[in-house]
Amino acid sequence: HKILDAIRENYKCLNLHDKIECDETFFQESFKGNHSRDGFAMPRKAHKRGGESKLRGISKEKVCVLTALDYNNDFYVAPIAMGKPSSNDLIRSVGKIINPKSIFITDSLYSYKTLYSYYKLNHIAIPKGKHSFKGFNIQRINSVHSNIKRFISVYRGVSTKYLANYLSLFKYIFDKVQEYPLFIRGEHPYKNTNFKGRPPIFE
Repeated sequence: HKILDAIRENYKCLNLHDKIECDETFFQESFKGNHSRDGFAMPRKAHKRGGESKLRGISKEKVCVLTALDYNNDFYVAPIAMGKPSSNDLIRSVGKIINPKSIFITDSLYSYKTLYSYYKLNHIAIPKGKHSFKGFNIQRINSVHSNIKRFISVYRGVSTKYLANYLSLFKYIFDKVQEYPLFIRGEHPYKNTNFKGRPPIFE
């Protein structure tokens, strides 16, 4: 996890511009790796292996992963909240790296309205039940989500506290490691030994 921590700290998306697709995907909250800690108590009833939450819709037991991709293939992905993201979650995470002159393409989630209004973006919201609007769609980001789910599934359950690291690894691979070697981009020393006791990382 030290290597993954270093990737997450040194390999972040710094700018998105032009046409930007943005959408959320969700992962079941996982406490894998916490049970060996002294004094750890499950905050909810345990799910059976491979089981899903019994709560309908997007509950607070789901980790929201926000993904944004522009037409230059600059790419942002990170867990940002539990359950549906609020306007503040969006502004705190992806808002700081969006060029104000961009075309921002999303689904119809209401929280995006505050984001595009705050940054004065040209917002294209795909109506619920539609695949496109005014010639725009979010099919590329949906494809990325499918690849992320497939990538994470290989590890047979990733603890929520490490999810940000594995998503950063996915981004590192997505961005073609041979073109952007980590040892060139990463210039800051990194030291962290508190892995078991860490809380989930939200951008």
